[in-house]
Amino acid sequence: WNLKAGDMKIVKNAAPTEEAIERVAGLQDGVAVISRASGQIEVYADAEGAAHPAGTLKFEPLTYLGEISATQAFLVTKSGAAGRLDVSTPSQPKIDMLPALGVCAGKVAVPGFAVCLSAEGNTRILRNADDTLVADWPAPAQGMGAAFIADDGTRMAIGDKVGHITVRAMPDGNELEKMTLTASLSGQFLAAAVMNGKLSEQDMASIRAGATKVDVAAAAHSIALAKDNVHLAAALPNGTLKLFDLKTGAVRDISPYGSGAVMEQLQFSPHGRLLAAVEASDYKVLSVYDVDNGTRIAAISLGNQPGAKLFALANGHGFVTVDTGGRIVVHPVFENPEDFVAYLAKEFPDQLTPAQKRYYFIN
Repeated sequence: WNLKAGDMKIVKNAAPTEEAIERVAGLQDGVAVISRASGQIEVYADAEGAAHPAGTLKFEPLTYLGEISATQAFLVTKSGAAGRLDVSTPSQPKIDMLPALGVCAGKVAVPGFAVCLSAEGNTRILRNADDTLVADWPAPAQGMGAAFIADDGTRMAIGDKVGHITVRAMPDGNELEKMTLTASLSGQFLAAAVMNGKLSEQDMASIRAGATKVDVAAAAHSIALAKDNVHLAAALPNGTLKLFDLKTGAVRDISPYGSGAVMEQLQFSPHGRLLAAVEASDYKVLSVYDVDNGTRIAAISLGNQPGAKLFALANGHGFVTVDTGGRIVVHPVFENPEDFVAYLAKEFPDQLTPAQKRYYFIN
């Protein structure tokens, strides 16, 4: 589905009686790869049409499949073994294993590199061009927390379990930024911390003396880096979103939309002007914030999209949520006001009604 052009093509025809498809990757030149529950890999190419695969390969069940080059995909089996699928000849797919990456618990492909996080928190990066292991970073001393890799493969943010976040250049590993997160706990979040034994004796003494709020080190459970190399967002367990300006060191705290909500997923828009967050409480909401001032500019219910995953449109025209049923919903929220005006002109060639004006404009 080409979101910019608005056109869609069938990669393979529907076949409800076939074995379930668990993983899919889109490569260049109209080639798509699917992996079934049994591990069988099928390659579809425009030249062969959608009725039959151009090539097949029996393999192990996968937990990851992602593009690493124009004709190759990085894959990881359910046992954690890493490999590379080559479909330069779609009718003859082949797999080379990548033992240098070890056993992968976390994994992702970025342009030209395969990244593997071990169960112990070690980070290994393999350069696809020559199979060189260009990074083998030890686990954070305080344990591995959330991590994020920039789409262009140039930076990685790694959090530990006591609130430290380090931003490194990839693949050389140079430390670019380092920060420590703190959160103010009160109400239900403070009660949960007390019950789970997460507070220091000093904090417990303050509570026994009557304190209803304490500031503690807090590990991020979700991190996002903007492509502008300026902003980093971190979601904390108490629901707070911290937005860092990496140039000035300024930090802004943003509270979630719903009472007791926790921000589960974060995505910056392509130019870093907007930040989208999936917020969960008794219901789920997609909130979109203006990065410059922290203002919430949109709150969209995700109640009809169970397990929705969040993505940003590459053209800056909004965000996409994809639910467990396969439904794709595009949420038009524009970085550039001129793009918004062009969208309205296209979708509503006649003058907007008063009701539409109230819907699309705050004032």
